[in-house]
Amino acid sequence: MSALAGALPTQKQGVIWFALINGEGDVDQFRTQQETLLQTLLQTWGNPAQPTALLAPSPSRQKLTATSDLMP
Repeated sequence: MSALAGALPTQKQGVIWFALINGEGDVDQFRTQQETLLQTLLQTWGNPAQPTALLAPSPSRQKLTATSDLMP
């Protein structure tokens, strides 16, 4: 299983929020396909010239950290 979720800023469509979930299969292949999809979307809709304010880091969250857990 492989999952990827996030926000993709684009020039033509603004920020695209997405979640990609793949079931049983080759995780490395899933990740490659996920990357290919996101690159295709950026080629189609363009990379924004300026950073998107909506995705700017919040000063109140600077000291927080992210964690990941592998589930059996």
